Amino acid sequence: MVEAGVVSLPSGRRRPRITKPSSQSPPNSPAMAFFPTILNTVGATPLVRLNRLTKGLDAEILLKGEFKNPLGSVKDRIGKAMIEVAEASGALKPGAEIIEPTSGNTGIALIFVAAVGTGGTITGVSEVLKSRKLGFKAIAVEPAGSPVITQHLRGEPLTPGSHKIQGTGDGFIPGNLNTAILDEVIQVTNDDAIATARRLASEEGILVGISTGANVWAALQVASRPGNRGKLIVTVGCSTGERYLSTALADAAREKYQHVSF
Repeated sequence: MVEAGVVSLPSGRRRPRITKPSSQSPPNSPAMAFFPTILNTVGATPLVRLNRLTKGLDAEILLKGEFKNPLGSVKDRIGKAMIEVAEASGALKPGAEIIEPTSGNTGIALIFVAAVGTGGTITGVSEVLKSRKLGFKAIAVEPAGSPVITQHLRGEPLTPGSHKIQGTGDGFIPGNLNTAILDEVIQVTNDDAIATARRLASEEGILVGISTGANVWAALQVASRPGNRGKLIVTVGCSTGERYLSTALADAAREKYQHVSF
């Protein structure tokens, strides 16, 4: 599950200034800061304003660039966190072997660390931010083809279906998903998710996966509502689009260039 948070923009909020390091900085100056290990590069990902996709809208959308993690997705965070907890508790000892039956971005993160989880992003973020900001809204995003969160909240039987938005809509409600904290659930079709991911690449220069396209499509719907004029909407850029070049995300590009010889 992925999400877009909606919070009010303080009146008169100033845009952050970007300071570039001097080209004359000595080699050991703060401008040449480094990380002691690859583990220290997980997290602290940038917030990027969407400018072209939001043209004509009166709300601002920021994309949390989780694709900037060392292995290209938000799953780096949960992998590192779970391993650290296991080590601290003594459950994971030197020489132990970790076996994790998973795939996708979580499986890729196992090259680095190992973890299991879904629904944790919106639960963790929303529980913390709702305790600190009264006006915060948590909006879940799920595939229209497998709307199990919506069905669960309505008390209906879960009828999962197939879809092309990888990493979402697994067909069940995970135990770590706090559905009580959700203010809304938005359903996104395959076509809308894929089209938006393609627009992010062509118009914003941000290459991301299909689930990020779903997030941004939902954020655009929220931003277009009259009641959200002047609001700040934050959504998650879950993973890099490089892993989806064999999927429907790149179909149009493959068709366009299939006869080009190099």
